[in-house]
Amino acid sequence: MREEMRHSNFSKSVAIFLIVPIIFVSSVSFPRPAHAFFLVPMLISTILLAATTVVIIDATTCYINIIWGCSNANPDGTTTVVNVPNSATLTANPDTIDSGQSSNLTWTSTGTTACNSAGGFDTNGATSGGPVSTGVLTSTQNYQITCIGIGSNAVANASVTVLAPNVIIAASPDRVSTTGAGGATTISWNVSNVNSCTINKNGAVWKTFTTGPSRSAIGSAPDTINSQTTYTISCTNNTSSSAIAGSATKIVNIISAFQEF
Repeated sequence: MREEMRHSNFSKSVAIFLIVPIIFVSSVSFPRPAHAFFLVPMLISTILLAATTVVIIDATTCYINIIWGCSNANPDGTTTVVNVPNSATLTANPDTIDSGQSSNLTWTSTGTTACNSAGGFDTNGATSGGPVSTGVLTSTQNYQITCIGIGSNAVANASVTVLAPNVIIAASPDRVSTTGAGGATTISWNVSNVNSCTINKNGAVWKTFTTGPSRSAIGSAPDTINSQTTYTISCTNNTSSSAIAGSATKIVNIISAFQEF
């Protein structure tokens, strides 16, 4: 709240202070012209002073004429109260992260006395602050502050979107016969929100690829196996260059050449 005080018109008191001496001086009779000669400049100076404007700085700046009072005062001498709206802001930086990363929260407010938080971080009642870490996130999280003001509260929200890695691997067919040169299958993959991936075949590196700016990739490759084979795809994201963000496994089985009926 901000209060602007308007000076009331006080011309009466000022006028009495200045005009009465003028009247008194002008009405007095003097026996010698010398006295009148001395009083004329005094009278003129007093009149000029009455017309002078001075500046008085109080709760606000007011230009006051000595005779006529405050030039910007309300006629009734009332006080004008201006309401300053309560407001609050809450921001997350960055507001989109990979699973396993963290963000930072910053908040500000005006016209409030304290701010409370919800969503997993603490303002300690401060009306502004940050950055405060969200800690490691594995899913999208919403945050809120409620700042207490005079007459009303101010509420602000922020959200941190967490991009979970999506990693899928498949085989077609996933059961093959080893008759002849071996069983043929096709391994396919579909990944998103990752940076690079490695596909291992029975523990040994079989394929590697990067996803590029799109951070997603769809692909396939044929393979021939002679025994049960395990394919495992492992991908990284922005959490670190070596940590595994997501993985998936597919086992391709062998059909025996001789089956009992």
